[in-house]
Amino acid sequence: MFDFGQVLVRFETQRFYDFLRAHMPNPDILKRRPIFTIEPMVDFDLGRIDTTRMFERIKSELALNVGIAEFLFHFTEVMNPDPKMATLRQILKVNGVKTAVVSNINIYHFQYVQLVYPYVFANFDYPMLSYQHGFEKPDHRMWEIPARHLGVSPEECFF
Repeated sequence: MFDFGQVLVRFETQRFYDFLRAHMPNPDILKRRPIFTIEPMVDFDLGRIDTTRMFERIKSELALNVGIAEFLFHFTEVMNPDPKMATLRQILKVNGVKTAVVSNINIYHFQYVQLVYPYVFANFDYPMLSYQHGFEKPDHRMWEIPARHLGVSPEECFF
C-alpha cells in the first residue's frame, strides 16, 4: 500500500505556506494551526465540501487576500511526483504483488494529478481515497477496505 503525499508525490509545503503567509494579515496563525489540519481542509479531504466552498472557508478563516485561481495554482504547483515510486510499483506489479494507494487526498488534487501526471495513480489494484469514502487515516478502515479488496488481511500488507 502506497501513500500519496510524500511517497508517490512530494509536496513542497513550505512554498505553499510562504504563498499563504504573503497573502494574509496574520501569518502567525499558520504556526499554531497547520493548513491541512483546519476544519475546511479536513472537510474537503473527506469529500464533505467542494473546491469552491473549501476556498471560501479557507479565505475567510485566514483572511486571505487572493482569488481562487491563484490559490488553486499554488495549491497544486507544489506537487512533484517521485518517478522512483512509479518504477517500484511497476516492479511489484510485474512480480505479481497487488498494490493499493491509501491517501487522505481531496478531489481537486486527485483530478489535477490524473490530468497532469496520469501515471501516478495508474496500475493500482485499489485506490483508497479519503474524499470518496468520507474518512481518513489513521481510521483502521483505510487499510482494512483495500486489504479486503486485494484478498489479504491488513497484517499481510506493507504500507
